[in-house]
Amino acid sequence: MRFLFGLCALGLAIAPSLVRAAACSGCTNPRLQNNLGLDARNPQAGALSLRLSLGGTQTHASHAVDEEQYEPNHDPNQPGAHAHVQAATHDLDFVLANFSLGLDYAFSTKGALSLQVPLRRVDVVARFLDEAGGEMTGFESIHHRTETLQGLGDPELGYTHLVLQPTARLPLTLLLTGGLSLPLGGVVENPFELGRDGKDHQHIFFGTGTVDPLLGVALAFNRVTWGAAGYARLRHALYSNHHDYNAGTELTAGLSAGSGFGLEGLNLRASTEVFWQRPARWGDEVAKNSGRIDLIPGLSLSYAWKERLTVMAMLRRPITLAVEGGQLDLGFHGALGLRWLVLKPAS
Repeated sequence: MRFLFGLCALGLAIAPSLVRAAACSGCTNPRLQNNLGLDARNPQAGALSLRLSLGGTQTHASHAVDEEQYEPNHDPNQPGAHAHVQAATHDLDFVLANFSLGLDYAFSTKGALSLQVPLRRVDVVARFLDEAGGEMTGFESIHHRTETLQGLGDPELGYTHLVLQPTARLPLTLLLTGGLSLPLGGVVENPFELGRDGKDHQHIFFGTGTVDPLLGVALAFNRVTWGAAGYARLRHALYSNHHDYNAGTELTAGLSAGSGFGLEGLNLRASTEVFWQRPARWGDEVAKNSGRIDLIPGLSLSYAWKERLTVMAMLRRPITLAVEGGQLDLGFHGALGLRWLVLKPAS
């Protein structure tokens, strides 16, 4: 059985300020919604699997700058090429990448444990444009900068339970999952507060700083030559971290269907997901580009070799239906992955 199930989240936020600056209305919270699950399988007692995946996308954001977003340290009495000028436009490009390492161990035919460890990388190119649209070379900002950031995301511990076993008469599989995210990913101080104080602040971070419960369900129907599945996954932040950040609630639900077209080991699958996120918050303030609803159609191709090794490629295109304060142009998401059965189940 192969069907798409899971969600890797990349928590990112951007929010600038001036001497007494309001949050930058065009600042974004780019996310790589990377559903890498090579497959969700019935537990097979004694089976140990290793999963590796790499996903990436490129995004862009651009917004005009009003007086409340001016740089606090730009005045005629300070040295520098742009000491007394302000940018008219902030123009930003992001390249987002997720690398994920996962282990699955089935201790019975009904239950399996999993561990997933994500590594994140974000390359940012920040440009500052004048009134005529020309680039202001050497311009410095407390809001954005050209940089590369990388680090550990929040690992996830999970448990999968087989509720309904497929039979020849009724080829239905029902799986329930539960787990916790561990707050090991990097977090930052409240950028709203730092911005209001006129200080440099970092807006891109890789964890939530909280232990978040995870719940999921997947129902699959599989015939010899084709199959279909429905799935949903919930992540909920129960409280705010020590910087007063609350990641809110995220729900992913989707449908997929695929076939091998009679070719052994091959599976081509189409999917459609809906991603819903309650607005994330810094204290009483909403994080930009959160509180979103995305429709995410996609295609994936996988090949299983002798039941030991499965390789996969995926391409998806998010379509934003609603977002709180976002000006982010979402691009195609690509992913590559493999699953290696390290220990086969006992015969």
